[in-house]
Amino acid sequence: MYTLQDFVKELPMEGLKILANPSAFSDIIVSSLSVQERPLDTFVQKDEIILSTLIGCLDNEEIFKQFLKDVKASQAAALLVCFKDPSYRPSKNIIDCAIEIGLPLLCLPWEVRFADVIHFATRRIHDKNIESYKYTRDRLFTAYFSSQSLDDAARILSQFFGSHVAIAGKNLDIKGQSCSKTENDNCAVIDIRVHTILWGHLYICQPEKCTPLLEDDKLLEQYILLPLSLWFNKENIEDMIVLKMKNDFVWDLATKNYSSFSEMTMQGAKLGFNLSASHICFAFCVCANESEQVLDEYSPQAAKLSNFMEDVLIAERKRRKLNIMFADRGLQFIVFVEASKDSYSFIAEDFIASLNNAFVKDYPHLQLYWGISDMLPENSEKFHQISQNAQLALRYCLNNKDASHVFTYKDTQFQQVISELSLNEKINAVAGEVLDAMIEYDKNSSMELMNTLVEFIKNDGNTSQTARNMHLNRQSLLYRLKKIESLTGMSLNQRKDLFLLELFTRIHSYY
Repeated sequence: MYTLQDFVKELPMEGLKILANPSAFSDIIVSSLSVQERPLDTFVQKDEIILSTLIGCLDNEEIFKQFLKDVKASQAAALLVCFKDPSYRPSKNIIDCAIEIGLPLLCLPWEVRFADVIHFATRRIHDKNIESYKYTRDRLFTAYFSSQSLDDAARILSQFFGSHVAIAGKNLDIKGQSCSKTENDNCAVIDIRVHTILWGHLYICQPEKCTPLLEDDKLLEQYILLPLSLWFNKENIEDMIVLKMKNDFVWDLATKNYSSFSEMTMQGAKLGFNLSASHICFAFCVCANESEQVLDEYSPQAAKLSNFMEDVLIAERKRRKLNIMFADRGLQFIVFVEASKDSYSFIAEDFIASLNNAFVKDYPHLQLYWGISDMLPENSEKFHQISQNAQLALRYCLNNKDASHVFTYKDTQFQQVISELSLNEKINAVAGEVLDAMIEYDKNSSMELMNTLVEFIKNDGNTSQTARNMHLNRQSLLYRLKKIESLTGMSLNQRKDLFLLELFTRIHSYY
């Protein structure tokens, strides 16, 4: 950084005199220069050299001393004065005042133009700062390429800024600091961002000590933030490699692409997975809300979605302290979650709700569809089996026509029975005989008898709930139900008739 000592040594103008406090020049930082007269401008910057002709001060010592005190109070670096009368000399009282308050006092000949002084010093301040930035950048590069830590980087920056420094990740987790106990109060926070990519955050404690260094965003990015991003990029690459290894492992586990489960157990332990624990398997995929929209699984958008879901799964794992294994191929995910029989229902519901909420917040135009397996007991090798069960449930979920976006493996057992029955010609014929009259009636009527029957069955025969869901009054619903009974020849009060009507409507894929 540029100091008052640098200014005194390098100023090319002749006749510069030091009137007070030369001993501290090497420790006084100079950030800028400005011309000020009495009364002192309130916009004086910290560490600024004030240039003045002392108008209205030379004939009154008290006013002169008050001006000195005002300059000191403004936290200026020094006062540089010019006297029009070459024979004028400040009195001993004036010099003693400057010494007492610790204000460096310098004098230039009247012939020297303030503009030339400001131009020279401003250029040197910039050049000196660049040199300091470059030196620090080179030290950071050396630290990185010699495999030093972010603690080492923080210590280098602490020397540069003259203050304690901490380096944090995107989630504000401290990754490096210049001392074991970094001050938390009054910290400046600088985003470690390069070309719009946010890598982390830089904390500068007591930023007032290094204000000039924090004001030039371009210099900070080029010489400080760019070298720091290398540590984060390296960590990101390492995380990606580990994530890829885990992804491939879990996919092989789910597809039984291995020769020895014992070897998989050992490899899983190295990756932090416990294959001897009981697990639930979730299969889910990302789809567009509108049926006519199709998502390309190999598009940049799909890659972004996949990365987003990986981040959500990792965050959920940390937040809930769950043991999770997951893998993805395109927009389809397989997730194994450690769970017990007692926690199965809670984890299944809570896990899905959390991921859905996080997803919808950022992608409201898309939808997650889920398939859930049965429970894999402890010390079982059948990860492939529960993966297949979850994927089967997901397929039924995607083909399902009702509002549910979650299917369990138990749900598929019922669907498999319906599917088998729908292949039987005799059963199909009987279903057609029962439903045809109602279907034909619906074509020429606005009563929607088929929808009414389906809603009635979904609500387990509860007429009040059915009426509310269909926005009908009770009498209108009862009229429709009587019409259904007359057209089908079935009684909705008879359990076996209601069962057959549900079977027939499902065979004909009405829900």
